[in-house]
Amino acid sequence: MKTLKIQIPSMQTSHCQMRVHSALSTISDASSITTKSGEASLMLPIETSDLDVITTIESAGYYISDFSSDLDMIEVTCRT
Repeated sequence: MKTLKIQIPSMQTSHCQMRVHSALSTISDASSITTKSGEASLMLPIETSDLDVITTIESAGYYISDFSSDLDMIEVTCRT
C-alpha cells in the first residue's frame, strides 16, 4: 500500500471537502480517505497510478498544488 498526501488549495469549505472525498471514494481499493481544509490523504494499492488520483480530483473541479507518496512497508516473515 502507499499513502498519498495531496495539497488542494481551493478545497476550503466542508462542502468542497465532501465533494473531493466522494470523488476519491470512486477510486478502486482506496481506503483511509481523509479531507481537511486544503489537503486530502488516502491509502491505495501500490499499482494504482497517481495520475488516476490527480485526474479524479481535477474532474471534481479542483486543482492540486502538490502531492507526496509514501510506501507503507509490510514486514513479511517466511517460515522454512
